[in-house]
Amino acid sequence: KADFELDPPTAKLSQKAREHIEKADLIIIAPGNFYCSIIPALIVEGMSDALSVSSAKKVLVTNIANFQNHTRGYTVGDYLAEISRITHGDYIDTVLTNNNLNLGTNDAAVITASPHPIEMIQGNLVSNDKQKPDPNDKIAGLRSNVKHDKDKLNKLITQILRS
Repeated sequence: KADFELDPPTAKLSQKAREHIEKADLIIIAPGNFYCSIIPALIVEGMSDALSVSSAKKVLVTNIANFQNHTRGYTVGDYLAEISRITHGDYIDTVLTNNNLNLGTNDAAVITASPHPIEMIQGNLVSNDKQKPDPNDKIAGLRSNVKHDKDKLNKLITQILRS
């Protein structure tokens, strides 16, 4: 588990982005490469404060599978702890996570165990569509072969928004 810093260190949340976060009803922290996509967006100066004061529901959609060299063996609790540790904020209200552990690939599914008192919504979020790697993607072999089913996610996120 590494420490992070911005480059350039002066990167700040824009006023317009802050206003949108303050007005939002729902903020979704989506799946992606945890340390290369999710965390960098969350450590921009002002982001943690904006998320903490926003009255919006904050939902973390976990990856279906852990990334081989980044998050191997992580549970939902590990992701939450890392967000809290790195961003110095505990603003996640709900975690939306996959409960289908039979992925049919060599990918290791994210385990839903979490010691945090956060609402956990679980469902089979795995898409049945066969994924075709982009021939131009030089690191396609490192990526997971499983993806979220957009319709299943949409249904659960809509339920969260309406609750």
